[in-house]
Parts: sequence; C-alpha cells; structure tokens
Amino acid sequence: MPNQVSNGYLIVRTTASGGAVPVENSHVAVMSSAADSELLYQLTTDNSGLTQPVALPAPAIAESVSPGQPTPFYEYTVQITHPDYEQVVVTGVQMFPGITAVLPVNMIPARPRETEPRQVYDGSKQLPLSDGEEVK
Repeated sequence: MPNQVSNGYLIVRTTASGGAVPVENSHVAVMSSAADSELLYQLTTDNSGLTQPVALPAPAIAESVSPGQPTPFYEYTVQITHPDYEQVVVTGVQMFPGITAVLPVNMIPARPRETEPRQVYDGSKQLPLSDGEEVK
C-alpha cells in the first residue's frame, strides 16, 4: 500500500436465515490482502450481529483521481467464524477514504457433528439378500 494518509471504516453484519436473524458472538478477523495477510483486527459481533466500526487505511483521494494513478481503494480479507455456522472468508473487501462500509455476511448453519463414524459401503464386498442369497 502506498502512502496511507486516509481511512475508511468497516462494520461487519452477520445474520442467518437470509438476513432475518442476527448472529451474535461471531468472531471476525480483518486482514490485509497483501501477500503477508497481516492480521489487523479481531472483533466479535454484538447481539445485533454487528461489529464495532474499525478504521482501515485507504488511499488519499488526491492519489487516485487521475488516469494512471493507483486504484481509489485498498483491499482487505475478512474471515468470520462461529461454532454453530460454517466459516466464511470474504476477499477483496474494498475500503475507500472517508467511507463507512457495512459488509453483510449471511451465515450458513454448520452440519451437525456425528458422534459415530459414518458407515461406508465397500462395493467390492457382497451384500446378503433375503433368504441368505448373495449379490455377485
């Protein structure tokens, strides 16, 4: 990132059921999208499914208004986890200077964890039919 002279702001909103139900206590990690993926913030959503706003560097508008200048935004990666939901990773989250962005994230319920191992059918073995007959 070039000169970091301005900030944009990010709020993450986690919901389930197509946005109808807020998801409280989601863990949100905000990382730079650079090769090092530096962790910038670790947040937790409140009972409304919202994080507190966080300031993220964005390029100054003056640096990006002419052709050939850098893009007018910086990109970030946001990872959302919750024990009851599938993990979500959003890449390419664009932050513009002076703008507060709300990132909506629809959480999908996690599959129930099985307590017993699933039985897997081995197709090479013969299965018994009724009356003791076997499939060959």
